[in-house]
Amino acid sequence: MSVLHEDADVESLSQLSLFRDRFYDCLDRRADALFELADAVMCADRPVTSLVELSLEPVFRRGHGALYDALADGRIDEDRLRDLLVDQLPTDAPLMFGVDATTFPRPNAECSPDRGLHYAPCRCDGDRKVVPGWEFQWVTGLEWGSSSWTLPVDARRLPEGSCPVASTAAQRRDIVDRLGRRGQGAERPAPLFILDQGYAATALAHALDGVPVQTLVRIAGDRVFYDGRLGPRKPGPGRNGVHGRRFELAAPVNLRRPDQLLIVPETSRYGRVEVRAWHRMHQKVHRTGYFATLGEKLFSRLPILEGTVIEVRVE
Repeated sequence: MSVLHEDADVESLSQLSLFRDRFYDCLDRRADALFELADAVMCADRPVTSLVELSLEPVFRRGHGALYDALADGRIDEDRLRDLLVDQLPTDAPLMFGVDATTFPRPNAECSPDRGLHYAPCRCDGDRKVVPGWEFQWVTGLEWGSSSWTLPVDARRLPEGSCPVASTAAQRRDIVDRLGRRGQGAERPAPLFILDQGYAATALAHALDGVPVQTLVRIAGDRVFYDGRLGPRKPGPGRNGVHGRRFELAAPVNLRRPDQLLIVPETSRYGRVEVRAWHRMHQKVHRTGYFATLGEKLFSRLPILEGTVIEVRVE
């Protein structure tokens, strides 16, 4: 092993040791047991299915009674832990985050507080079903390029009956505030948050108005947008329409002339790649879901929130 590699290993171990020291400082009560429990979760060479199994890991040097005592009476400084995770983000690249929700099944725990019915994958046939449990929403930093490594930043349990748009916006707003306080947001593009099609893109844009973030949401192929730049907005006499020309994503490509077009003739993984973009598109919103919760905060006319529709076609 070369000296250069040895220096790199020493630096990596030093950073890991510092992270573990700071993580220990985030544990306010039953710190030793919680710290060893975290080590046991990471060192287990199999899926963790029970707490008793974790107490048998060599790194957990206490009995199973101490494990349950730590979970019952232990305390974690969540704000301090979130700051620690934000500090692990890279400082030399634009920030990109993945946001998704997952269900922790609790079918037999009828007395679990705030338990609700949530979608979860069915392990038997790959389908989805509704199960009693808790829903957690993760925000994870993503690396650029092809990599399976991620940087967990935040995980929160969504209260039963809460508005998913408001909860997601509040979580993202908190992360942006932490980035600013920790000096992570200076001289870089606004952080990009990537979400699946289960999230309402238009409602999130309204909830995050004024927050320096970028939002990329996957859209179902049967959605309809409107282009207010194109006219006439309404044929014949009468009041002009508000939304403009209809823009169907399911229509053939040659009927939807893009504002921008990028063609890569050959890529190693996907062959020919075509990317099309249409700017200043918007969807119709209704006084349901998130917009129904605003009540008097909305004006007599619902807002028009414009964005860019991006289509990627691969060979």
